[in-house]
Amino acid sequence: MRPWPVLPLAFSLACAATNTSPDGDSVDVSGKADGWGSALAADAMAYAEAFDFEAESDTEIDRGVAADTGPTWVRRAFALHHAWEDNDLGVARLDRWTVSRHRVWAIRTSTDGDESFIELFNADGAWLATGVGGYGADPTTPGEYRAVIQWDAAPGGVRDEVAPRDIVPEIARFYRAADEAQSAASPSGATLGV
Repeated sequence: MRPWPVLPLAFSLACAATNTSPDGDSVDVSGKADGWGSALAADAMAYAEAFDFEAESDTEIDRGVAADTGPTWVRRAFALHHAWEDNDLGVARLDRWTVSRHRVWAIRTSTDGDESFIELFNADGAWLATGVGGYGADPTTPGEYRAVIQWDAAPGGVRDEVAPRDIVPEIARFYRAADEAQSAASPSGATLGV
């Protein structure tokens, strides 16, 4: 019996997990092991910290198709952020980056003030990081400020900023129902934790 041809199989699997980016680079789009806390998350956060979200970029997805672009969880997150824009509170944008040869999706929503909300996802749409952008003192130039991002300790914290409990009655009801469901007096709270 002939052994399975391991080398051709390994090569075909490696090719299946890569695509070519618009700039011609080979990009890993598998997303495996690229979630929160990974090396890719650290690289993506560093990339976001250096990225000028205010400038035009060829990485920004056209506004006409942004809501229908990317993996399911990216599209759903963009819909949440776009609701901020629909209420005339800021502008949501979606970028598709190549970071360390991996696909990274970035959603950044500005506000009427200096803050912004940022979510980073891997190729599969799993969170890499979330945070709030703003401005802080520039340590290299006294008296000057620079863009900074305050990253959440765990992904998702920024969602409390994007959809605060009291922004609309529907969200307030949702949070009340979730709190009640976790109560030890409720049927689910007696058996389920957070």
